[in-house]
Amino acid sequence: MLSGIDLAKQFRGMWPAQKFALMTGDADEFGRAKLGKLIILAKPFYIEELRAQLSGSSTVVA
Repeated sequence: MLSGIDLAKQFRGMWPAQKFALMTGDADEFGRAKLGKLIILAKPFYIEELRAQLSGSSTVVA
C-alpha cells in the first residue's frame, strides 16, 4: 500500500513546482514528512493553518 507521503514524493518528482499539503492524524508520519520537506497539517487543524500553507507564508506544521 502506498502512503500519502510516498505518493507526495512521487508527485514532487513528476511536478516539482506544484504545491500540495498532506493532512494526517498519525503522529508517526510527521517525522517522515519533515525529512522529506513536505507540508503537513495535523488533524484536527484550524482553517487559518490551511490558509497559511496555501498562501506560502508557512512551512511544515507539526
